[in-house]
Amino acid sequence: MGSPGYYTPLTVNATLAGRRVVMDDKKDTRDRPIPVSSVIRATLCPMRFFLDTKSGEPRKESHAYTICKQISTHLGSTLDPREIWNEISAIIPDADTRSYEYMESCIARCNEGGPWRPFTDADVYFQSEKHGLTGNIDKMHEDEPFFSIMRAVPAPPSGVFTSDRLRVFGYMLLLNEQSVMDVRGGLVEYIPSGIARYCIPRPIDKRRFFRALHDARDILSGDTPPKPHGIKCRECESLESCRPAGRRLSDIL
Repeated sequence: MGSPGYYTPLTVNATLAGRRVVMDDKKDTRDRPIPVSSVIRATLCPMRFFLDTKSGEPRKESHAYTICKQISTHLGSTLDPREIWNEISAIIPDADTRSYEYMESCIARCNEGGPWRPFTDADVYFQSEKHGLTGNIDKMHEDEPFFSIMRAVPAPPSGVFTSDRLRVFGYMLLLNEQSVMDVRGGLVEYIPSGIARYCIPRPIDKRRFFRALHDARDILSGDTPPKPHGIKCRECESLESCRPAGRRLSDIL
């Protein structure tokens, strides 16, 4: 055995081997493609994304998302509430009266809006080896704009939300690598408002996306992001996990 405080060749080799395992694990994690949706979650709040990832629990679709998603698949043809509700009930058996009323409201808005473009395919999976991305594109179209994404939130007064500009760019990266199409933008469907808006991401949107992709890759590799500070944090459902309450002196003594 070596003297205390010194490494023998055996312990040095074991230490280096351990480091290689850690490095290889981290490399394997970094080589895995990241969903566009994960990049957007990292944009909205890296700490929230970190906590959700750490919990290991799969994210569940909200009833509003499922309802809007199913309505979207019927746009471009007559919206039959009964048919759409039968599909929604099969997907979410616990859908109740409030869900039905929400569906009716969305259908009414979509009937007022439009015209809605016909689509050739839905929920199409793409992967980018160049950027290490994956994603399911909601709807594909024959010509420009070549794709649409569905949002289960009311539309902003004008344009699209910043996070949606990033979403559009993420899917553009997937499409431009996997097809011969020159994709310059995409449609964003705000189903509760019955509005679809065309979006061409700006250079600043593209830079933000790549920064978020870098953050998401670091988090998935085990790095802990800095804790956020802002007014929105007060309403976050992860607030207690993000900033656990301090212990009182009486709890210790």
